[in-house]
Amino acid sequence: MNSFQVPAPPPASFEQQKSNAAQKLNRLATAPQKKFAPLDAEFLQRVYRTNLLFGALLSLGLGLILHSMAALLSGAAGVLSALLVLKAKELFVLRVVRPLDAAPYEGTGKWLPRWAIGIGKFFLIGGGIALLHRYELINFVAFVIGVASVQVMIISMALGRLLGNRDAGRSLRDIYVTPHKIKNTPHV
Repeated sequence: MNSFQVPAPPPASFEQQKSNAAQKLNRLATAPQKKFAPLDAEFLQRVYRTNLLFGALLSLGLGLILHSMAALLSGAAGVLSALLVLKAKELFVLRVVRPLDAAPYEGTGKWLPRWAIGIGKFFLIGGGIALLHRYELINFVAFVIGVASVQVMIISMALGRLLGNRDAGRSLRDIYVTPHKIKNTPHV
């Protein structure tokens, strides 16, 4: 029998790409990790400003369309109620859900007891609705539209962030607050 010597096949073209990808993963794993805070204070301030402006326009539009001062007041009350709930959630997270080694919260609303943040907001909103109902200044459809508009705006801002894959490595501050400072940065 004859024996033949067959040379080893040349390396596949994708093996070089694998090694580059492995090197890239190793670099990412050893690189210092940047703290990622997707919901920073500037983003929340932008949410409040945008919702207040849109809520004012929405309330004015409801008042003009329905020819009623009650619709105007109800739309505004709905927007303000939803923003009050959002602010209460923000305060609750800042005060209660934080690392054990973090310093105590010293920001806005530090004097409020936790029960007022968690439960008191509902008494405040219920009292406002009851007061408006007593003086027949509430249109419940306009109130619900005002509350829903804030929720839709928050969800749309969050979905815009999640669905924009090109911004996956950037914080919301980089995207919404200072977009003029970032010019087509390459993403890893």
